[in-house]
Amino acid sequence: MLTIDIGAAVAAIQDGWQEAQRELAGGLEAAVDRAVTEGAAEARSTHRYQNRSHDLTDSIQATPPRGGGRAGDVEGEIRADAGHASFVDAGTSPHVIKARNAQQPGKNGKARKPMLRFRIGGQWVSKEQVNHPGTAPDAFMGRAYQKAERVLEAELEVAAVRAVERFGR
Repeated sequence: MLTIDIGAAVAAIQDGWQEAQRELAGGLEAAVDRAVTEGAAEARSTHRYQNRSHDLTDSIQATPPRGGGRAGDVEGEIRADAGHASFVDAGTSPHVIKARNAQQPGKNGKARKPMLRFRIGGQWVSKEQVNHPGTAPDAFMGRAYQKAERVLEAELEVAAVRAVERFGR
């Protein structure tokens, strides 16, 4: 009678597989982290809008990965939290801007009309409303997404190779 015990071999394969899964999970989290970090940096560095107040650029942030590390279970985020971020990213059609919430007492004690106040050619101007010509889209968040996607793909390839090497040991 011939008896072959493959229990030790199966146990070694299972151990190797678990090691490969741990390697892949760690690689996935690192890949997402690098992707969102580089994507946010891309948005901050390639924008075409005028950066007068820095509010929009400063609001572009990468959220570190969160999740369990299993495939499909890790997520990161690139955010632009400034209130006007979506308007700059997607652009705007021509529109009217009306003054609001600016009723202050005038010299005679009566409430003044709300006014927009801005400079043109060094002179201060006050208007009840202005016709804004609209803005072209900047798509800085789209460029951030594309950069993050390229980085994520490259980093996942590296993580997969490492996991396969780990399994082969």
